[in-house]
Amino acid sequence: EIDKREKSYTIDTIRSISEAFPEQKILLLIGRDNLPTFHLWKDYKDILLLADLVVFAREGEVTNSEQNIIPENKIYFIQNKLVKISSSEIRKNIYTQELSHDLIPDSIVQYIKRNKLYPQIIN
Repeated sequence: EIDKREKSYTIDTIRSISEAFPEQKILLLIGRDNLPTFHLWKDYKDILLLADLVVFAREGEVTNSEQNIIPENKIYFIQNKLVKISSSEIRKNIYTQELSHDLIPDSIVQYIKRNKLYPQIIN
């Protein structure tokens, strides 16, 4: 996925993982705020065929009707400390080199730098 030049969709990544590790159960972690629009994701039904959803708390709640599009045996809710930042915000901070060690643990920042996951990070 990192090497792809075109837009990458979740289903593409899950299919690749499924092909590479056919015997492994795939879990897709998403924030609870993504649940209301999950049915709009590209090939969302195929995602549910290949993976189970693990939903973690984010600001905002979900009504039962939004949960009902996902079979009960395909979704798990975890209780966690609320995270005040999204992955999109983290990527934006990385690209603008505004890495906040309050938001991203130092070990993660070092891993990103060491593995050159985001070439924009120089230091």
